[in-house]
Amino acid sequence: MTILSIEEFNQKSRSGDSAYEKIYQERTIVAGLAFSVAQVEAAEHYCQKYTSEKNGAICIIVREKSFLRVWSEISSGQQEPLKKQQDVSSNLSLTEETSESSDNLLVVEEEFIDVCQTILTEYIGPVAPVICKKTLAKKPQLTRTQFVEILAKKISDPQQAQEFQQTLLN
Repeated sequence: MTILSIEEFNQKSRSGDSAYEKIYQERTIVAGLAFSVAQVEAAEHYCQKYTSEKNGAICIIVREKSFLRVWSEISSGQQEPLKKQQDVSSNLSLTEETSESSDNLLVVEEEFIDVCQTILTEYIGPVAPVICKKTLAKKPQLTRTQFVEILAKKISDPQQAQEFQQTLLN
């Protein structure tokens, strides 16, 4: 997994068929999840898991002006909904207009839920997505911090629970 500045990424890649597609090392990659710049570990964790699950597919992290963007290779038979991934800038402008720790104060969005589920699965197993869904069904207006704190309580080892929280909130 590689972390590149936006400048490096633009130099090492060329445009693909859409604004959310690039050619990097002669392979097609697409724009994916966005993370706050403070969530480098979570972005790295996501890429490591993605690469292992997709048999070595490319996954890179691009450090843009105010966030990190994951770009990953998608195999020809796999279709990910780009609509879900599009235009993170509108969400980020809301983030930037609030307080310093605003990333953790925003209502939980789909991409963040996916990352939480992926990381929580490593601690508690395949029941993690069910717990995430039930948690949000009971309290749909949770902030990121509240959501992560509730999920951390599902991890029996206190040290692992703290590690989980730090990965997602720092």
